[in-house]
Amino acid sequence: MTQQKKKKQNHILSKTDRTAVFIDAANLEKSVADLGTKPPNIKHLRKDFYWKALPRNYYRVDYKKLYKYFKTNTKLASISFYSARFETEPHDKFLTFLKYNGYRLVTKLVKKISISATTHLRKANFDVEIAVDAVDWLKNYDTLVLFSGYSDFAYLLRYLKRRDKKILVISERGHVSNELVKGSDVYLDLHTFKNNFIVPKTQESRH
Repeated sequence: MTQQKKKKQNHILSKTDRTAVFIDAANLEKSVADLGTKPPNIKHLRKDFYWKALPRNYYRVDYKKLYKYFKTNTKLASISFYSARFETEPHDKFLTFLKYNGYRLVTKLVKKISISATTHLRKANFDVEIAVDAVDWLKNYDTLVLFSGYSDFAYLLRYLKRRDKKILVISERGHVSNELVKGSDVYLDLHTFKNNFIVPKTQESRH
């Protein structure tokens, strides 16, 4: 069986394996915003195939359902949410909601870098925080689930695989690097979860 076929058939999530979920909020939200805006990546399309692009931001993440999904399908050890802190009332309420619903929060203020007198770069990366936590908690999980597509994590994935950790990467085409796809045991596109925790924005949360 080829590695590609293994990746398609084996989702590696198990109710007996301790699972740690790491969510790079910026990458996840950008990926979800683009879901449905690009045609499917299929080599051989039927002649009668019809595809219509969805507007950007059509989908959203239902974070209650996301937590429930991993709580139900794995032996969930932790679920961490790494996010910039915008210091606005709506965002503060959102972070409080996540904490109340079982998420471990790692936040920091957005750093404003001046490029010129009129141009500023806003930055709040969490590559180091995620990598340090993933290594620091090695003894606490068997499977790592990474919601991110940044190639900088490829080094971390190689380190974890040498220590017999299973790795599931979840992202979206156009937002995930080839290094992460190849470096994971399984890569799943966010489209996979449209009937779980990826929902249309018009759909109300069902608790």
